[in-house]
Amino acid sequence: MHTSSTPYTHLLRTYLAPQKGRVALLALLVFASLALALWNPQLIRTFIDSAQERSGLDKLLGAAALFTTLTIVQQLILLVATYISELIGWTATNRLRGDLALHCLKLDLAFHKTHTPGELIERVDGDVNQLARFFSQLVVQLAGNLLLFVGVLVLLWWEGWQIGLAVTLVAVSSIFVIEALRRRMTPRWERFRAAEADLYGFLEERLNGLEDIRASGAVGYTMNRLYHFMRVRWLAMRHVMRLNAWVISLPIWIFGFAYGAAHLASGPLFYSGALTLGSVYLIFYYVNLMEGPLWETLRQVEELQRALASINRIAALFAIQPQIQDGEGVSVPDAPLAVEFDHVSFHYEDDDERVITDLSFQLAPGQVLGLLGRTGSGKSTLSKLLYRFYDPTQGQIRLGDGNGHSFDLRQARRADLRGR
Repeated sequence: MHTSSTPYTHLLRTYLAPQKGRVALLALLVFASLALALWNPQLIRTFIDSAQERSGLDKLLGAAALFTTLTIVQQLILLVATYISELIGWTATNRLRGDLALHCLKLDLAFHKTHTPGELIERVDGDVNQLARFFSQLVVQLAGNLLLFVGVLVLLWWEGWQIGLAVTLVAVSSIFVIEALRRRMTPRWERFRAAEADLYGFLEERLNGLEDIRASGAVGYTMNRLYHFMRVRWLAMRHVMRLNAWVISLPIWIFGFAYGAAHLASGPLFYSGALTLGSVYLIFYYVNLMEGPLWETLRQVEELQRALASINRIAALFAIQPQIQDGEGVSVPDAPLAVEFDHVSFHYEDDDERVITDLSFQLAPGQVLGLLGRTGSGKSTLSKLLYRFYDPTQGQIRLGDGNGHSFDLRQARRADLRGR
């Protein structure tokens, strides 16, 4: 997988394109639910105005029955939409999880030496889990809630420009505030996810080495390191929650201003006869209708920050490429192979001291070579070079059939070598 300059849209295209039919159906259901949410208050206004005008009972019962029916239909639509969204989310995340795990398996040993198994589990599974709602319904619902906002504002302008202008000013101001908070939240969530991955990686490594820790008397040192990782995670979480407290309290302030603006704008119009009682109720119903989506939008923005932080970490992981690339591929005989090390030298990336220096030897097909040496003398390194977990710093390693036909190890595919 190759990441683009916009990893968010790239992930959506890659993992939602195979499910475009389901995504289209989900979008249709969400927008149908929004249309019903905007239409239902019109029926309530009709009911109130008809009752005030002392219209016939049949008209009142008809409006009430239609309102109840549409409400039930709306709930059924939401139920089906929830099922489809979960199906989309799990299908996409399972595929992404598989691609990410396969990518990690293809990376060099140098990568796995610097990333613990616990950290990789958190990045492959934990980060991907954060994207379940991002794939399933987050984008569609955010778009739907924005459309609901626009629809409510249009209808309020239709009722009266004074009302529309007052509520629009409050709504636009809230959007700017939410966007400002969003920009500050994403990097904080990234730092928290990184701290959490480091903590889990540390725990996994130390839990597997409890006996060695006790035997070497390193319990105190290990606990100090644990406290350090826990403190870093706690500080990152506190940094997020401080800003999140402002996000949570935001709707209370926004709708306090929105209700006040609607009251100041609709009161004079009602007393002048420009608005009916049903219209006044409709205005406050629409303002109240915006409250739920705004709370939902703020919650979705918080989830989106987590998702974007996870996407950035996933994109960074996908961007890591193996330094050892497969060769063009050669035909590797099934028979025993001859091995030749030709002036091979090698040192690890994190250590300039050579493990192997100017080593040359030849082995005929079927010949066995025994290696003796102290720990760290390079015995295991020879097998790692032979299977291309690493490439020599200098020199060549060749395989052949023993009859003069040989090839450089770099020409072969790693899977062919390791399959032998």
